[in-house]
Amino acid sequence: MVYYCARHPVSFSNLAGIVSGPDMDPEITPQGIVDSEEFALRVKPFGIRRIISSNFRRASQMAEIVNDVLGVELIVLEEYQERYFGIRIGKPLPDLRVLYESNEGMETFEQLEKRFSRMPAIMDDDLLIGHSIATPLFIDYRSKKPMGKNFIRFGNCEYRVFEL
Repeated sequence: MVYYCARHPVSFSNLAGIVSGPDMDPEITPQGIVDSEEFALRVKPFGIRRIISSNFRRASQMAEIVNDVLGVELIVLEEYQERYFGIRIGKPLPDLRVLYESNEGMETFEQLEKRFSRMPAIMDDDLLIGHSIATPLFIDYRSKKPMGKNFIRFGNCEYRVFEL
């Protein structure tokens, strides 16, 4: 059994090179809309049965565009939103590894685990649409690996396949 994880397309904060968060929730760019439409066509043959998306606009906009093509159940969850980066929000984007590994002034790994534990069970052929940091941390959580030790880089509109 497999599931798919993807990162949202380019957002306006990505273009500006700044860290975003719940109070700074940018939309996707016009190119992000095109990329989402192309992504939907790429994954259509996979037989995806359900889309689970972060509630942040850049992910939920992509999820809606993809779902227009796939026509499956769409679940938008606060529990799958990007990690809270605290004082880093609105500031220049550091090396992503800093946002992935560190807890300084950010949502802790324990808080993330608690949040992820409230998500519905992931099923065969689910597509999760999330973020550059929360998605790899969720994969650590799902695979029962220590959070922050296995950084997986996701580009915009990139997906990976994982075994259940």
